[in-house]
Amino acid sequence: MSHMSAHVRAQHNVRQPMYGKNTSSSMKNKRWRIMAIDGSEVSLQQLISDLDRAIDEEQYELAASLRDEIQKKRQDNRIAVEEANDHFYDAFRNGDYAAMSQIWGSGDHVQCIHPAAECIAGRQDVMTSWKLILSSGRMNITLEDVRIYTTDTQGYVTLVEVVDAEDSQGRIIATNIFERQKGCWKIVHHHGGPVPSRRF
Repeated sequence: MSHMSAHVRAQHNVRQPMYGKNTSSSMKNKRWRIMAIDGSEVSLQQLISDLDRAIDEEQYELAASLRDEIQKKRQDNRIAVEEANDHFYDAFRNGDYAAMSQIWGSGDHVQCIHPAAECIAGRQDVMTSWKLILSSGRMNITLEDVRIYTTDTQGYVTLVEVVDAEDSQGRIIATNIFERQKGCWKIVHHHGGPVPSRRF
């Protein structure tokens, strides 16, 4: 069975009505496992839904497998977003406009807020702003307090940028939002501002 046909069959089985009282346990396991075997093709949200259903039906062995698959998928997404974030800062550090252009996504929702600046909306204007910033050359940027959260299609990273450039030094608190576009993680929003002096 091809991956595609297995996925279609899995989706069909997942959407079946709740099993009747006369349905055997072995049939339940068989139907569930068709979906679980091809779990890599199923969305994170679907896996979570299936986990809840498996627990409700006391399919604990399957629930454990689904829980492992969910953890793996979350970890895979986290690593991919972390790599995309690294590419963003590599381009930033190196003053590489071509690389910066590659990591940014497309769409009217693309936005950027540089420190002490207004919101820039739209990919074209965002990239124009980066072209100006990167024209100053290389910067020494280290990252602290990096935190990452992801779903199947979106992820965000919060961190502190420690910037040491020829004409400026300081600490910038930043949020980077990533979106999966055509199978690749792209940044669609960057917001940088001064680190607040007060901690809550």
